[in-house]
Amino acid sequence: MLLVRHVGHNDGWGVLGGAVDVGESPAAAAVREAREEISADVQLVRLVDVLGGPDFEVSYPNDDRTAYVTAVYEAMPLSLSWSRLPTARNIGIRVPRSNKSMSFPPL
Repeated sequence: MLLVRHVGHNDGWGVLGGAVDVGESPAAAAVREAREEISADVQLVRLVDVLGGPDFEVSYPNDDRTAYVTAVYEAMPLSLSWSRLPTARNIGIRVPRSNKSMSFPPL
């Protein structure tokens, strides 16, 4: 598992990701976000989970509200250059030593 922490965000470490562009599939967005955020080409292995619900609702200062749905993929890096990481966007990147403690809910 690869974790990133973005400049200007105070929500700690998280998985990389972002919005789906108009006309783009969630899978294509995941591949694009990996390229943009960590300069890596990846191949998606499987859809791990789709998350949503009350924990993914956001209220804005202008009283607008929205809810997000997050697709979580397992991916294999095809290329990754640590020297090309876009450090202006990321404070740091962490690769945990072991995934043994990780458990995903069933689909």
